[in-house]
Amino acid sequence: MTRVLHLSDTHVSAAGPDEDGVDAVAALEGLLHDVRHVPDLD
Repeated sequence: MTRVLHLSDTHVSAAGPDEDGVDAVAALEGLLHDVRHVPDLD
């Protein structure tokens, strides 16, 4: 079985925090780091 990680509307447009203080690149990197051990993730 293949698992799909669907990242909907992450608003990654540039490095660093946006006007709301959210660093989308850092958040995405953290998420991908956390799920790196999930088997069959595509």
